[in-house]
Parts: sequence; structure tokens; C-alpha cells
Amino acid sequence: MPGLFRLKIQDDWQVLVYMKEYFQVIRTMMDSLPDMLLLLNASGFVEGYHRGKDIDIFSGKDPVNHDVRELGQPWLIAAFEQARTAASECGEPVSFEHTLATEGRQTHYEVRAVAGREDVLMVIRDVTQLKKKQLELQELFDNSCEAEVLLNELGEVTGCSNKFLELLQYSTKDEIVSLPFWKISSRIQPDGKESEDEISRIIEIVRKSGNHQFEWWLQKSCGTPVPAEIVMARLNIGGRKIFCASCRDIINRKKIEYKLEYLGYHDQLTGLYNRRFYEEELKRLDVPRNYPLTIIVGDVNGLKLINDSFGHAKGDEVIRKMAEVIVKGCRKEDIIARLGGDEYVILLPETSSEEAEVVVKRVKTIASDENVDSLIVSASFGWATKIDDTETTQDIFKRAEDFMYREKLFESSGIKARTISAIIKTLNEKNKREELHAIRVSNLCREFGR
Repeated sequence: MPGLFRLKIQDDWQVLVYMKEYFQVIRTMMDSLPDMLLLLNASGFVEGYHRGKDIDIFSGKDPVNHDVRELGQPWLIAAFEQARTAASECGEPVSFEHTLATEGRQTHYEVRAVAGREDVLMVIRDVTQLKKKQLELQELFDNSCEAEVLLNELGEVTGCSNKFLELLQYSTKDEIVSLPFWKISSRIQPDGKESEDEISRIIEIVRKSGNHQFEWWLQKSCGTPVPAEIVMARLNIGGRKIFCASCRDIINRKKIEYKLEYLGYHDQLTGLYNRRFYEEELKRLDVPRNYPLTIIVGDVNGLKLINDSFGHAKGDEVIRKMAEVIVKGCRKEDIIARLGGDEYVILLPETSSEEAEVVVKRVKTIASDENVDSLIVSASFGWATKIDDTETTQDIFKRAEDFMYREKLFESSGIKARTISAIIKTLNEKNKREELHAIRVSNLCREFGR
């Protein structure tokens, strides 16, 4: 027994030594803490206090055993009461910032308070330098040469640079802060997707990958869309995820792209679609749901004679006028292209041969009332219809073209005579002496013939 007793005393002594060393470490750690710590009981009396580094809100006095309501700092009373309220409602800590003005200098404090069953712990930190750096960074961000906007995890605007305000023509940040990003975007993006759904998907991509580049249509305060290239990156600031979107106006680039696309699919002379577009569209339309699919082929009459007599510039005018006539005579859903030279083609999805004939008659009727400096505007047309997959579109085009050439042979003599008459009339109107000379030569020839 005596041996066991001595062993017990030795063990207790070692525990005490260990505890003393442990508390010494704790004390050293506490002394090195920059934060002020206040421990209050449920009644609001200070039971524990650590001043913290360079924090003196009590003018050197020790607040221990004093009621927090007597310390002359209303903001500490608010922290205490909010912590007690939060403890009874949700158990979450409370935090806020407070600024003290002393001797012409402002000191910013961050206060965090959490309440237990019988006490409240407050942690007070001097964040003056941090605030100063934040203001410097905010100024750099505000005056950034890039149009930048900050979003929270819900896709709501939390801040933006002045360039971003300028890009969307807003006067102040208050007009857009707290708005969902899709509210300052076009409702529908160019790909047909709704902005509200798309921005949620993009934020999820950035959340996982860290960054993402995409094209987006923003919207000015007046409602005008702004095409932009956006690089969005995920940032962690103060334990919160922030998404920074850097936006570059690409309207000039888009104008060039649209112009190049237009030139790639349109005929420069007439503004109609060109052969490239026709071939791609024919492939797209060649599906059963568009049957019957009718192809009309047209060719300007007498163009060579007009070019030889009046020059290609006048011939180009006739080509342009014929294009206008075809557009007037066709339906909005019909696709009209110039294949080159004096040849046109019209694609009519879900259109029978009988309906195509009505379109051709309408075009010819309109053409009969048109002219270019007394030159008639006329074209021959042929058409063929695909009703199933037994024929290819090439076969249909060939049938339509053959039909057009038969019509041209039938109409050519009358058209040529009218064209020659128009040419002679035009020449005579320009030069009366030539007309008289031609009459005299004609009379002489008649006399010689007798």
C-alpha cells in the first residue's frame, strides 16, 4: 500500500507539472494574440479579459467585474444582446464592424460574438490597416481599365468597376448592385438560351474549374444589347466565393464577323443568297418533313444581246431588276439565290408543283410591268418537285433546268424581237440623225431589192 500511495502522489505531481506547463503555453499564446477577448456572463458582467495587441478601448482600465453597460461602449452592448438573441434563435455567432473616432483618427474594429448557455465570448480585432488596404484595392478596382463585375454564388452583382458602368451606360453602382446578372443581360442569348438559366450553368462551371471564357450579350440601361467576351474567374475573399467577370466589348468584331458571314452567303450584285448558301440550304431542306420540295430555275432572257448592245453595266441593272421582281413575286418563306450570271434558283419547301406554277405566274406578271431604260425585264422559268426519296435533289434540279430551257426556246423568238425593238428605239431616242440615216438606208435597200 505505501508503495502504491507514493506512486499515486508522483502521478498527481506529474499531472500538475504538465498542467502548469500547458497553462503557461496557453498564456504565452494568449499574450501573443492581436485580438481583444471579452468573456461575459449571462448578466453582462465581464468575467475574463485579454487586452490584445495595440487595442485600448477602455482607456487602460480593467473591465473585469464591470457590467458591459457601464463601460461606455454602446456597440459592445449591441454585440452582447445580439449574441444572446442569436443563441436563443439559431445558435449562430454574430459579427459586424464598428468605427471609433478618437483624437481625429478613425479606428475600425471587427466584432464577433458567440453566446453559450451562461456566457458570451467576444473577439474584437483592429482592422484599420485591412480597411485601408481594402479601400486602396477598391479604388484600383473601380478605376480599372477593364469593365469588371463581381458576382456572388447566386449570380447577383456585388460590385463593378467604373468601366463596367460606362459600358452599360448606368450612372451609379446602386442601379445594378444586388441585381441578378441576367437582369443586366439580354433575356435571350444568341444561341437561343435564356440568360437566367445560362448564367447559373456558367457559374457552376467556374465553381468547378476556376475560370471560364465565353461570349455573352449584356444589355445597356436603355435596352440595347452589347456583345461581350467574358472571362470569369473564381476568387476566395474572406472565406467567401466571389466570381469576377472581366467583360470586353466586341461589337466591332461582331460587325466584321457579320459582314464576312453576309459576304460569304450573299451575292454582291443582287443581295440575294449565293450558290454556297443554296447548296447548304438544299442539303438542310432535303428531309421528308419538307416534301413536296419544289425547285424553280430561272434565266434572264436576252441578257447577252443587252450586254453586247449597251455594255455589261446595263446588263447588271437588268439582273438586279430581275432579282427585285422575283423577291416581290415570291413568298417570305421561299429561298431565292443567284447561282451566277443570269441564272436564279428558288427553293420552296412544302410546296406542290401547282403552287410553284402560281408563284412563277405572279413573278412574270410583275416583270411585265418593269423595265430598265425601256429595256424589257423578262426571264424563263422551269420547275420540278421532289415528293419522296426515289429521286435526288440533283435529279430534281436537272428536271427543272430542262423545263426552263424548253420554255426559253418557246419564248426566245418573241423576247428577242421585243428586245431588238427596244434597242432600236433606245438608239433612235438618243440620236435623231441616226434614226433618219437608218430610214434612208432602209429605203435604199428596198429600192435595190426591186
